[in-house]
Amino acid sequence: MGANSELARRWFNEVWCEHCTDAIDKMMSADAYFYGTGPGEPMGREAFKQFHRLFCTAVPDLRIKLVQVIEQGEWVAFHAHVSGTHAATGCEIRFQGSGLGRVENGLIVEGHNSWDFLSYVIQIGAVPADAVAAALGGG
Repeated sequence: MGANSELARRWFNEVWCEHCTDAIDKMMSADAYFYGTGPGEPMGREAFKQFHRLFCTAVPDLRIKLVQVIEQGEWVAFHAHVSGTHAATGCEIRFQGSGLGRVENGLIVEGHNSWDFLSYVIQIGAVPADAVAAALGGG
């Protein structure tokens, strides 16, 4: 396993599963930016910390299993399964995501994420289960 793959594994374990906000500063460049984490993109480090705090509060027992990690040069790609319990509703949640990150000098400088947040919001009851079918004109 290369250094960038190990950084990705540490990122998901420390930042997300252990909810360690300090790890963000240790692993993410001050001028880094992420796509795929919400409106107003790209999201810089400080905005990412706010997103992190909100998500960890919403799902305090968050678990992320990296199914695949692939490294090529300064790039690292991942596919992950997410699970946990939504604090406000008590609903069990399960969804998937994947992404691509760029690493320079041992720090994440760029991230492109694709998480199935629609599945997440359906599972907690925030949108109807037939939302996709309705949006496609079939529901």
